[in-house]
Amino acid sequence: MDNSSFFDGLLLSRSDAGSMIEPIVAVPLNDELQESRALVAKAELDVLSKLTDKIRLDLDSIQNLLQETIKLDKIAARAKYSIAYDGTFPDLYLPNFENETVTSATGGSIKQISSAQLPKKAWKLYMPNAYHPLLLQRHQENIHRAKRDVASATAEIRRRRIYGQDIAEEDQLASDLDSMKLRVSQLEKDQPVPVDFMIAEETTVLVITGPNTGGKTISLKTVGLASLMAKIGLYILASEPVKIPWFNAVYADIGDEQSLTQSLSTFSGHLKQIGAIRAESTSESLVLLDEVSSLGTIVDVRCILVPI
Repeated sequence: MDNSSFFDGLLLSRSDAGSMIEPIVAVPLNDELQESRALVAKAELDVLSKLTDKIRLDLDSIQNLLQETIKLDKIAARAKYSIAYDGTFPDLYLPNFENETVTSATGGSIKQISSAQLPKKAWKLYMPNAYHPLLLQRHQENIHRAKRDVASATAEIRRRRIYGQDIAEEDQLASDLDSMKLRVSQLEKDQPVPVDFMIAEETTVLVITGPNTGGKTISLKTVGLASLMAKIGLYILASEPVKIPWFNAVYADIGDEQSLTQSLSTFSGHLKQIGAIRAESTSESLVLLDEVSSLGTIVDVRCILVPI
């Protein structure tokens, strides 16, 4: 307020800009408001306290229910993922245990098969037409996004025709729609390239060679991910039948382990990783090494890998 106004009240604050005064008639109302707010806060606290006491009595049951709900949610998530990507139930076996009956499913249709239905040759790992999960997921997302663009463009053309808006731009919209449909058709044709993995029973070391950008690293990642997916109950993104041994662990040295903070070069970074893998892995482990040739000459590589 300024000096031109006068009334009875309580001075709350004063500054160069003026003073803040609470009118006398508003004082009891404000006091009543504060008391009401305090009563509401106390009532809320009492309710929360009583609810906490009730929950405390059944806390163990609630925690057990939460854990079971999490388990069911995991199972449902695995099932949805496996059905969405048309996975195959793997014959996950322990070494030297070949005649177990297993369950296989593709696209939700389940049937009983035994490992005797696999190809007659003894395979340690058998995955025909295997896909890297992320590549397949990205491809399906691209198709879904392209189809959504087609649906949106079609709806926009229909809306413009109904309301007679911007008829002159309809030809351009129709041309864009044709391009979108062509993109959908092209994406559906350009499926990710699958890889066949057929490793013989007696094989303990497999070397993948080929040109740059030939898919060697993706192949390694596909095998590693498939092994982990099988262990946690996910279907494998491959054609039937799929046979995978139970690895007690999966170790990988993939990518450049160069570190400026630890003063590690690419070479020493690889050596550090390989040393850790050699210390932890066993004969039942899956070890994936990428770009082994970058460790040096053929003699250097042999000196490094022979102890492994």
